Amino acid sequence: MENKSELINTLNKIKISIIMQVNLQNYPGARENAINKFIRAVQSFQKQTYKNAELIIVADDDTKVHQIYNRHFSDKNDIKFIYFDRPQTPEMYTDLEGGTYYRGLARQIGRSIASGEIVTYMDSDDLITPDFTLTHMLIYNTDPSKTFWL
Repeated sequence: MENKSELINTLNKIKISIIMQVNLQNYPGARENAINKFIRAVQSFQKQTYKNAELIIVADDDTKVHQIYNRHFSDKNDIKFIYFDRPQTPEMYTDLEGGTYYRGLARQIGRSIASGEIVTYMDSDDLITPDFTLTHMLIYNTDPSKTFWL
């Protein structure tokens, strides 16, 4: 193979689904500049060199996320949006009898509509490098029978 793109053309170009649970509300331990970090995180997804990927944004009981999605990303075919209303569940990191409550239901909802062969996650204040999805695809091609890569 002469170059990277020739190598990539010989591989199984699987689809990668990235699920991002988002809650931009202020709560104890919440990050600063949550809205700017959320927009930056989605933009880092948009800069992927390997494009056979989707981002599934799950707004975890937060209408601000929907407004930002509509303003910046609703015209993108590779970005999906789900609003999850959770009136009966505790707040993030709530201390309960026997331990701390960490929400996972929003991620499960995102996973239920994921169409990729690989499903991975990112937080709303994360940055992913431009080769994040490419790396997943390349590792998958080393042994597609694996159930976990990174």
